[in-house]
Amino acid sequence: MPTVDDRSAWPPVAETKQPASMDDIVARFPNGLALEDFTPFHRSLELRLSRAYWRKRGGQAFTEREVPNDITNDGTRAARAAEVLFAHCIELAESGGLGGPIRVLEFGVGLGLFARLFLWSFRDLCGREKRDFFARLTYYATDVSERNLADIQRLGTLEEFGEHVRLGQVDATRPDELLPLGAMRAIFHNYLYDALPQSLVLRQDGRWYELYIQARLEDPWRVPELTDMSLPSFIEILRRGDEDSLDALVPLFSYVQAERSFFPVDLTTVPFGAEVQQFADAALQPWVDATVGQDRNVRMWVPWGGMTSFQGSIPLLEPDGLMLFTDYGSTELSEVTGARVYQRYGAGVCVNVNFPLLDGFMRSQGFQVSVPAGDDDLPLHARLASKAALPRTHVRFVDAFAAADFEAMDTHLADGRRLSRKDVAKALEHYRSAVQMFPCNWKVLAELAHVENAFAENHEGALALIDQAIALNPTCSSDLWSERGDILVLLGQMAEAERSYARGVALNGMHSRCHYNLAWLWAEQGRFPEALEACGRALATDRTGAASETILAKQKDILARRREAYDAERERILLRHT
Repeated sequence: MPTVDDRSAWPPVAETKQPASMDDIVARFPNGLALEDFTPFHRSLELRLSRAYWRKRGGQAFTEREVPNDITNDGTRAARAAEVLFAHCIELAESGGLGGPIRVLEFGVGLGLFARLFLWSFRDLCGREKRDFFARLTYYATDVSERNLADIQRLGTLEEFGEHVRLGQVDATRPDELLPLGAMRAIFHNYLYDALPQSLVLRQDGRWYELYIQARLEDPWRVPELTDMSLPSFIEILRRGDEDSLDALVPLFSYVQAERSFFPVDLTTVPFGAEVQQFADAALQPWVDATVGQDRNVRMWVPWGGMTSFQGSIPLLEPDGLMLFTDYGSTELSEVTGARVYQRYGAGVCVNVNFPLLDGFMRSQGFQVSVPAGDDDLPLHARLASKAALPRTHVRFVDAFAAADFEAMDTHLADGRRLSRKDVAKALEHYRSAVQMFPCNWKVLAELAHVENAFAENHEGALALIDQAIALNPTCSSDLWSERGDILVLLGQMAEAERSYARGVALNGMHSRCHYNLAWLWAEQGRFPEALEACGRALATDRTGAASETILAKQKDILARRREAYDAERERILLRHT
């Protein structure tokens, strides 16, 4: 719980009834407001604030671009995961080992977009191959954030799959809560382990140390500016140390400063300390000695939250089931010992996963672990783990997640972008090749639609493409709806364009481009008061300021046109009365 520096009572002078001046506050907290003394990283305020952020922000953390997620939710890996499960079902069905229901579990469902695109792809595969696997499937989409699950329901992200989907609030580090549901055919951990608890440990001169964090609030006098609380009220909430205290800090996360230091630790008190010791002795220290120098320090993140989740998931899994992971992290020993401290997205904290340690741990639990070819070169890494041999399933996984396909798609996209203004026909060839490789990638479809619309002037074709992208992702991208509106404007379908822009705003009220497009459209229709209000919202939501000059120019244009319309109306009135 947050602890507050209590060296002086508030207010400084009890008998005065006047609010403290800015000078008083600055004098009282010259170094900021102490929030917490040195605490192990995984228990620190930094991590508790991160959990509060995920809980409070829900899907908005992703849709408002605070947390990058396109690579995990663009459809490529969801579709490839569907191919792996389909191959798995075929392998078992042909050996007579696939009877009854097919249960799939995802921890950390987030936006629900991976789940949606997986289900879309799996349903399509089963239909094309005339198999009943989808009819037998139930997908358990779970998340620790109640807000995430509420957003999925509110937006209807998974609604079209009806009874095939069950939503549930589950902590991924406590998977045993799901035992009553029955054994799972597959368990997915998509972009999850990097957000679960970890510890950073250091071995120096034979002794182990652990990263501790100290937290303070810089510029506490800004509390009334950034929240609806006075500083005394804010301090009182922090003193209580409950969930509300963390929620109160979320809007101030950028002012929470962390001091870091390593403190001695008994490695047996660190979760999976024995595995850490073995990994350091057998793998990491020999590498450091051979490449850096004898008896140098070793440092590593211990993804014990992920290891706990994996170990706790084993009883949930069918004996011949599978677990599939995708996440960011370190895959080579040089990256493990040189890993950065951690990353912040908004107030959320993420830590690169130590894959060499995790891989060894999964194998020590009796699992076969497959790694795709070229995986080290990709930004997002994939693993398939199973206790049963499942040779055809593992072969399909290695092929489906091999780096070559992802790199080929990236090459096509890079060439398409480079050529879009020089040689539209060749640019379109590259984009279509990328779509052919990954037909469920809604981002590539949207980019192709933009090129067709803006450069090839194929507006009807562009509309068909953007509608295809929206069918895949109808609820999690305002960019798609904005692009659709732009295409409809060029087709002269203004009412439908307005509905598209409005849908984009409904999905993400912070989407400046949709607000701007509504301002432009309403100005063209002479709806100047609405247009000016939309301009104001576009300015307010242009957080980087990249479009501010354009928005201000449009606002000036609308004001001028409103004045012209007013003058013209007055002239008409005068002429009628002369």
